[in-house]
Amino acid sequence: MASPRPTLTTADVLRFVDDRSFTPTSGPDGHVGVEVEWLPVDLTDPFRPVPEELVPTPGTEPGPAGSRLTLEPGGQIELSSPPLRGIGPACA
Repeated sequence: MASPRPTLTTADVLRFVDDRSFTPTSGPDGHVGVEVEWLPVDLTDPFRPVPEELVPTPGTEPGPAGSRLTLEPGGQIELSSPPLRGIGPACA
């Protein structure tokens, strides 16, 4: 019996993201930014938060190409680029 609710397939999600997220004009004048997050884990006790002294201290000065290193509320470490003209420069 068919579901009365619409179903969402993996292909639907991929198409949605592709159509709306990574267009040549994702931002003003085609600018895009990139964020990469790491989830630090203590391998001896994966459910224990990593002690703060073991987590890199985010700097207040911009990094290479104006990037920033921040510590997120959930404990993840984030590296983000400034908005740059196109995905290539943002990932460089």
